[in-house]
Amino acid sequence: MTDEEAVLAAIARIVRANLNDSGLAITVGTRPEMVPAWNSLRMVDIILDIEDAFAMRFDVSDIDRLRTVGDMVDAVVARQSAR
Repeated sequence: MTDEEAVLAAIARIVRANLNDSGLAITVGTRPEMVPAWNSLRMVDIILDIEDAFAMRFDVSDIDRLRTVGDMVDAVVARQSAR
């Protein structure tokens, strides 16, 4: 499993938990607007849980660019690579 795949799997678990939908299909192309329960409040919770899970903090500029799950994966991998 690559770093990206591991990060995607972890983020998918976080999204499913926050949206209370264990069967939700999550891919790098998944966008919040594609999932009815994924609103702005859920997005904040998801971002906070991702930060906690990976022991990191997003910059505001990072958060502004999080349009897809793939963007989240890329941001986490970039932060991990910068360590």
